[in-house]
Amino acid sequence: MNIKTNTNTVPLSFEYKGKWYKGMGKAVSDSCRQGVCFELNIFLNGENLGTIYSENGEWIMPATKDEGFINTIGQQILLWYE
Repeated sequence: MNIKTNTNTVPLSFEYKGKWYKGMGKAVSDSCRQGVCFELNIFLNGENLGTIYSENGEWIMPATKDEGFINTIGQQILLWYE
């Protein structure tokens, strides 16, 4: 896993169920370890969608119930850190 120099902002751009999403995840600074952040505030298509965090290898986003959407965001975050 490569360590990025700016771990505070993770760019996000992906398609989910036929809709394109673009935005970013802004890291909660105390969630970062060795250059990887595990809790981020998610902003997509101009909206604040809430906080996503990783717990025991699973992505959780209390403000969103669509697990597929949550997992897609989590995958995009992990891909950025690779």
